[in-house]
Amino acid sequence: MKRFVAKLTPRTRVLSVSHVTSPTGHVLPITRLAAALRGSNCLLVVDGAQAAGAIPVNVRALGCHAYATSGHKWLMGPKGTGLLFLRRDAASKIEPVFLEGGRAAQTEATGVRDIPAIVGLGAALQYFESWDKAAVERRVMSLRNLAYAQLKTVRQISVVSPPPGEAAAPMVTFRLPDRLDNGALQATLRLKHRIAVKKWPRNQFNCLRVSTHVFNNEDHVARLIAALRQELS
Repeated sequence: MKRFVAKLTPRTRVLSVSHVTSPTGHVLPITRLAAALRGSNCLLVVDGAQAAGAIPVNVRALGCHAYATSGHKWLMGPKGTGLLFLRRDAASKIEPVFLEGGRAAQTEATGVRDIPAIVGLGAALQYFESWDKAAVERRVMSLRNLAYAQLKTVRQISVVSPPPGEAAAPMVTFRLPDRLDNGALQATLRLKHRIAVKKWPRNQFNCLRVSTHVFNNEDHVARLIAALRQELS
């Protein structure tokens, strides 16, 4: 919060932040940021690509002016789809090009938009709405915290994601020694061990990220730890 507030001036018009940071799965304090902006002319625009479907999201309770999320990540919908929330008092200030023909997914100006993908996103959302969301959150965070604890025991790597708590999302990122290439290890995990992880460009940081969702289980975490111990030995 101190870092954000220190950068705000009376000339600041937009504060654009992630709800959950993609590199490390850090949950940012959106409600507190919204409170800090209250009474100013600054819009709070939130990128929720790694949040919706992973952690509870209530856009009105967050207090942001705009919230955008992708459909193909935690919501498990088609690629090329997404959702946008605009608060009523900000709708006149934010004019997305795609909405020039109206604020519905299908309008007279729909043009070449991928309607089958939009229908597919609707099906994914129906599936998501059928879940017990509290149970899902407990499950994915339980797996995440298990992965966090187990990764902390693996020599040669350092976990850079937040510890269990309010700043944690169901993702855990760990840094490799500089002598190891994260792309090579990612490929080995996928081809040899059939484990999928996310890598980051080496010029940013030499890390891999684990994401735990409803289709994962404790055995997957155990297999990851065993594979890492084998490949790093």
